[in-house]
Amino acid sequence: MELRTHAHILKNARWFLLISTVLVGLAAFIFAFLRPMSYKAVVSFDVHLVNRPATVDYQYGTYYDLKAAELYTQHLMSLMITPAIVEEVYRTAGVGYTIDSIERFTHRFQTKQYSAQNFVVIFHDINRENAEKLSKGISAVVEKRAVEGVNINDQAAFSVNAEPAVIAEANDNVWIVTLVGVIAGFLLGVILVYLREYFRN
Repeated sequence: MELRTHAHILKNARWFLLISTVLVGLAAFIFAFLRPMSYKAVVSFDVHLVNRPATVDYQYGTYYDLKAAELYTQHLMSLMITPAIVEEVYRTAGVGYTIDSIERFTHRFQTKQYSAQNFVVIFHDINRENAEKLSKGISAVVEKRAVEGVNINDQAAFSVNAEPAVIAEANDNVWIVTLVGVIAGFLLGVILVYLREYFRN
């Protein structure tokens, strides 16, 4: 199909393309404008080795300290995808919950490791008060599990400290969502136009 033919097809369907672009863009604007306010919460944790095991050979002590902290940090992060731990967070926070599916429930809290000794727990909530309660629940549960974790001579091997949670509004920019909707509406119109031509031929 020649370029001139493409231009002719799109020109004949210009009103359809305009309508599909405007409708999808308007739907995106309404969705973004009426979407309830949501909040993003970030809880940061620092992990430190406080009780080094006795050994006669510690030539690479600093490296092994960091490696141990890194592995333990990953262990603590894995707690946030454990159903029982997620339930414990809700109970500790005093926030009600329902489990529609285990997969969605265990992905309620996202984790990210920034270094061997630092990681964060991130989640969204439409209620700021609930976000604050859940942040405190996460801190309490992780610190409690850390105390009950790896022990050397009946002493905790690691110290885990939670920083105060940072909570901020997390709604997407209305105009960016609208622009994406306009582009999607135009592309959808082009696809439908060519499908119509395909079945017509």
